[in-house]
Amino acid sequence: MKFQQALFISCIGISLAQDNEWQKRMEAELSDLKSQVKELANRNPMRSCHEYQEAGLTRDGFYRIDPDGVNFGEPSFMAHCDFATGATRIYHDSANPTRVPQCDALDCFQHKISYDTSLKQIINLMDLSETCTQSIKFGCYLAPLTDDGVNYGSWINRNGEKEIYFHGSNSGVHTCSCDSTGSCADPSDVCNCDSQIPEHLFDEGINDKVTH
Repeated sequence: MKFQQALFISCIGISLAQDNEWQKRMEAELSDLKSQVKELANRNPMRSCHEYQEAGLTRDGFYRIDPDGVNFGEPSFMAHCDFATGATRIYHDSANPTRVPQCDALDCFQHKISYDTSLKQIINLMDLSETCTQSIKFGCYLAPLTDDGVNYGSWINRNGEKEIYFHGSNSGVHTCSCDSTGSCADPSDVCNCDSQIPEHLFDEGINDKVTH
């Protein structure tokens, strides 16, 4: 019995070692295959993350895409693919908060956002997509976006036109996300910052008007 027990334990040890060696080999082969896929993607980028997903990729991460087609028009660029949602995300240089200095004149402060690709490629990607959104967030302390009919806060759309809406597709209408949920700091306002309450507040929204 003692001999059989020792032999049994020894056999299990060999089996585990073989299993670990096989697992390491499979992981190495899988890693190599993923590297090859990414290399092919960089050489011949697809137009969007959706096309990578249709080709069988499921691992989220940065991939090179070329919305106007390979070797045509604008150069390709790196975008983040979220395969769970099918989203293609384009990044920019203003992910961190930008401090706005105190100034009195209208439009006295402007901040330009630079994206990781050209406007043409962004529009090309939008044309390939069913939906397209852009988020915006604005922090404030006694700094209204609008006061007495004067629009102090605005942004410029892709056509060079000034916009005062910060949520939805409400071109020409001053509004923020808290207005759509009825959660503004002052129920009589459409944005938190417009309330001029002496507290640190913020407004945010998602722009889903694809023509902007």
